[in-house]
Amino acid sequence: MKKDLILRMIEQLGSAIARIMNLNRSGNHEEAQTHLNQTFRLAVGFDREFIEKATADSLVALLIADKPPSVWLEPACILVRLLHEQAFIHRAVGNHEKATDADLKALSLLFTIQKKAAGRELLAITPGVVELVGGVSLEKLPPFLQKAIEQYKAQHTEK
Repeated sequence: MKKDLILRMIEQLGSAIARIMNLNRSGNHEEAQTHLNQTFRLAVGFDREFIEKATADSLVALLIADKPPSVWLEPACILVRLLHEQAFIHRAVGNHEKATDADLKALSLLFTIQKKAAGRELLAITPGVVELVGGVSLEKLPPFLQKAIEQYKAQHTEK
């Protein structure tokens, strides 16, 4: 019974995230924001304003703490996607600083998830590093990522 309820909730969240992504990509950012606000609370129990004000470290502490991955992995992956969708909205309406903040928070959370997930597979909706850094200027990225990108460019630049 409990497993059925959890599966139903995951399906509902998946549908909500798909709706948000479709609304964002079709340019209906106001409606996407409305759905995003509701989905933040449903997915992780916090509203968008709290999520935006919280640091990546505090979100990790709230979501992950000392819990096993079976408890926090799905909500954490969903939060990474929601933060990226929030960044998409901010960028679309011209608020590039907030967009960068949201994507960097998502990136930090993604790195923590990958480190603590002990080899467990992330949800398919979880954006990857490339998707998260696509709209962020190089100077805003963590130094190790700046260096990796520069090395990649040096190795793959046509001569």
